[in-house]
Amino acid sequence: MKKLSKGLLAAAAVPAALTGIIALFNKAIYVKANKNSDSSYNNETYCWKYGNVNYEKTGSGQPLILIHSLYAGSSLAEWKKTAKSLSKFYTVYNIDLPGYGHSEKPKMTYAAFTYAAFLNDFATDVIKKPVFLIAANGSSEAAVMSAKNYETIEKLMVVSPQTFETGIVKKANKLKRFLMELPVFGTAFYNLNTTHLALKKNISDYGFFAKENIDNDFIDECFKAAHSEKGSARYAFAALLTDYMDMDVRNIMSKLEIPCAVCWGEENTRNPIKNMEKLEEIVPNAQYLIFEKTKAYPHIENAAEFANEAHAFFN
Repeated sequence: MKKLSKGLLAAAAVPAALTGIIALFNKAIYVKANKNSDSSYNNETYCWKYGNVNYEKTGSGQPLILIHSLYAGSSLAEWKKTAKSLSKFYTVYNIDLPGYGHSEKPKMTYAAFTYAAFLNDFATDVIKKPVFLIAANGSSEAAVMSAKNYETIEKLMVVSPQTFETGIVKKANKLKRFLMELPVFGTAFYNLNTTHLALKKNISDYGFFAKENIDNDFIDECFKAAHSEKGSARYAFAALLTDYMDMDVRNIMSKLEIPCAVCWGEENTRNPIKNMEKLEEIVPNAQYLIFEKTKAYPHIENAAEFANEAHAFFN
């Protein structure tokens, strides 16, 4: 009987020890990410119904909202170069979307319609007048939906909208999302995918055409943003990987009644330029802009030209 008890205790000790090791790994990631964080972070805050949202406001003129991509570690840092140029002509609102950057990251369903509603609420509550808007990659779907469902966007520019088929959330995806949201193991899965090395590799492989254009400070910002609220960013990450943010932009864009421009990095491998050609067939009235020698981030790799083209479209 004593031998059986010892065996049971030993068996119970293994998962407990494993959980402890994973918890230490998670803590180490948070410590590293916040080691050199700027404690004097003094951006503005919008108190949205689902948590505080961080944003930077610069410049003067017609309001222009900038929305970052939806990759792990994405934040308003993605738009800093372009925002600086555009702030000479517009009042630029560079936003950390809910669940990203230095905005709050509550446990909720992050979907395209969630962000579409947020964009309308931000324009209505903070800016209080119609806006211009530029959205990058995965956030383009939410921007398109917001432009279709509300009347707060006057002109819209999107950078390589990603989804070209209706995302169907299957039961398996719901289970996967549940597992990814678990406190210890789900957090560890998220942290493994958002180490400094993992983020740098992902951004290097898919974001930039010319590796010399990769700014180490930008990678550092992505790493900090990915872990600004410990493991809470895993909720948006789980929704992203389980198709909750997906929607088909083609049909909605074809029904937009506002001026629209579509930008694409010619060398984009994750979302190849052939998808722009498909979109052009369905939405021929939009303006199409191709940026040579860029991938997913033409607004970073060629910020000066991107800002010029954006100003020409909005002006």
